[in-house]
Amino acid sequence: MKNYTYENAQSLEDGPMYKIRLKEVVDLDEKTRSYNFDKPEDLSWAEGAHTHLAHESFLIGGVLDKSMVRHMSIYTMPSEGYIGVTTRIPELHSDYKEFLKAMVPGAEMFVFKTQNHMPLRREDKNVILISMGVGISTMRPYVKSFLEDSSGIKSMTNINIDRGGYIYKEELDGVNHVSFENAYVPSRKDLFEKIDAEVHLSDSLYYVVGSETFLKEVINHLLKRGVFKGNIMIDKHEHKRVEYKL
Repeated sequence: MKNYTYENAQSLEDGPMYKIRLKEVVDLDEKTRSYNFDKPEDLSWAEGAHTHLAHESFLIGGVLDKSMVRHMSIYTMPSEGYIGVTTRIPELHSDYKEFLKAMVPGAEMFVFKTQNHMPLRREDKNVILISMGVGISTMRPYVKSFLEDSSGIKSMTNINIDRGGYIYKEELDGVNHVSFENAYVPSRKDLFEKIDAEVHLSDSLYYVVGSETFLKEVINHLLKRGVFKGNIMIDKHEHKRVEYKL
């Protein structure tokens, strides 16, 4: 794989840009797809990472077209040998999603600025993963990492709320580990009841992924239950945490 360097668009400290080739498209339901790309040899990441996935036309003559770039969670680990992202393509969608919808194996995109604001903390605590819809894409790598090495983690619970078509359900329901629990819930009421059942204050770490409204509702709920701010992890820069009362 050849890597590319930014010109007139991004500072070099953000690292190299890679051109990646689509291996396969996996339909998870009528509106949800996983896109799996070849992994550049020198690109690595840890569980919880996200990247920026761009259409090949996003940078023309040094001008960045932000409408053709999306921040995407990586649902795979480097050991799986490919970069995978999962997204929903609703009936009414953007030009970017229209491009994704039309993609076939062999098509190319750019990936860059791969970062991680939510490293897996191994502090001998329970890890509670709370996500909304395709936000579970961020959570799958934590589960994979936990199953490969559970050191420093008392237990792991994955809770996802969705209206149906639960993503990765067969895979995650099939996990056989005494310290892992997987739960899909259909409503906010069920979600908060399940969260309350898992509140252990200083003994748990909470990873929360979803819409802005979802983040704020879940964070407020946890704080009201006495969960320490430092034990709540979100996919935001450190200086942004204050906006969520963290």
